[in-house]
Amino acid sequence: MKCWPALLFSLVLAGLIAAPAAASPTEWDLGPGEHRYEQLYFEGATKLEVDIDLVSGTSVTMLLLDEANFIRYERGEAYGWVHISTTMDRSSLSLDVGAGTWYVVLENTGSDRAQLDVDISWEAAGGDGGIRVDPILLAMLAIIVAAAAVLYYVSIKKKKVKG
Repeated sequence: MKCWPALLFSLVLAGLIAAPAAASPTEWDLGPGEHRYEQLYFEGATKLEVDIDLVSGTSVTMLLLDEANFIRYERGEAYGWVHISTTMDRSSLSLDVGAGTWYVVLENTGSDRAQLDVDISWEAAGGDGGIRVDPILLAMLAIIVAAAAVLYYVSIKKKKVKG
């Protein structure tokens, strides 16, 4: 029974790895007049959430564009947007979007360099908020469970040899 602590520890660790964690924001750095974008592709209706925190700088504009309008935006042509907002500290967006390619664009509209924390997340619209498991974490979980099984098997074999 000496292997039970190791087995219990392995299972607790596996549970911690598989548990959903808060997404950590990505740091973006934009010079005056610069923009940066994140391209997203959704196969069906999706609830998109974007949170930005302007750490330094004066103002940033956030745009949500579909593919056709993003191409116009990049060419410097007139374009339409699904969402536009300007912030001088924090901004959030929570919106249901359809299938297709979408672009979250951030423009530094201020005169100083802008440093931002950007958090972009999504789930299927009408979804149950289920967990999206990272394949690497899933592989780590499988290794931990396999190691626990081996430890248990070895302890059983040692008992049979002694007894």
